[in-house]
Amino acid sequence: MFSSLATSLFFALCLGSSLLAYGQHLPIATLVVVNWTASTVANMTPVPRDNYRLGVPRPGLWIETLNSNHKRYGGDGAGHPQPVKTIPTKWDGRPHAVDLNLPGMSTIFFLFRPLPEATTDGAASETAKL
Repeated sequence: MFSSLATSLFFALCLGSSLLAYGQHLPIATLVVVNWTASTVANMTPVPRDNYRLGVPRPGLWIETLNSNHKRYGGDGAGHPQPVKTIPTKWDGRPHAVDLNLPGMSTIFFLFRPLPEATTDGAASETAKL
């Protein structure tokens, strides 16, 4: 049953940097008004990776929901306190990209939020605001 919820996934592995990224689009429109994509990015070395570019399927915002490097877990707190906006650059075979700062020996979980859609009067749609 769970596998029928997943409409697409993306995966990236960079052996030279020991980085792993995994994302899955989950249409949960029956629970909320928008669809969410979840992504997990792991840096498995002690070397921080600043501005690490990762290809993503859609434009929007990536919101950090859990960071194993957070101070409450004994880390130094490096991460993404603000949502990270995608850039319109093709990367890793995907139409958009996001630049992330990945602390060493850490895993960060993100949720994707689409950008608000502009209507003819310039106001964002009610669906996109949620």
